[in-house]
Amino acid sequence: MAAPVVAVEPNAGTTAAIQRLLTGEELYRMSGLGSNDLIRGEIVERMPTGHLHGDIEFTIGFFLKSYLRKHKLGKLFGGETGVYTGRNPDTVRGVDVAYMSYARYERVQSTSYLDIAPELIVKIMSPQDTWTEVQEKLVEYFAIDVKVVWVVDPKLKQIHVFHALEEIHILRLEDDLTCEDLLPGFSVPLTEIFDAEA
Repeated sequence: MAAPVVAVEPNAGTTAAIQRLLTGEELYRMSGLGSNDLIRGEIVERMPTGHLHGDIEFTIGFFLKSYLRKHKLGKLFGGETGVYTGRNPDTVRGVDVAYMSYARYERVQSTSYLDIAPELIVKIMSPQDTWTEVQEKLVEYFAIDVKVVWVVDPKLKQIHVFHALEEIHILRLEDDLTCEDLLPGFSVPLTEIFDAEA
């Protein structure tokens, strides 16, 4: 992980510079940064994902979008959509895939990053990810009222389903991915999600 980036302003009357924490809105207006998180006001650069990550992200998004179009329950977001997980200083996390019901989406006020928590977030593990970093994200997600987090492990071909930090169910290739509390009737065999490596 690269070193954090912060805004630098000249100090009036001196040649020294002072570091200033960025807000989410300031990050949104910046260009040419690529995919980054904002953690407590500091930009943390992220490496581009690999092709397997992208394939799994698109596949899960496809099945969720197909379901949501049929049942008209809410919105689906992908491609590192930013979600506020903290304010003053701001923390903005880019999520791989996220589902938000229409009821929650009506409460969104920000025109940049989501300022209301999605009910479901999908995190796809990259080779550089550690479980310590994933745990930190889980703490933030559940603190803002995310209901379910799917952590997808492409290497082990597993999906860890979290309903809380200590409430976890591990799905393997022989299992189906479901989410009855949020998406009644949604069901996809894991073999369909990990077909690129099957």
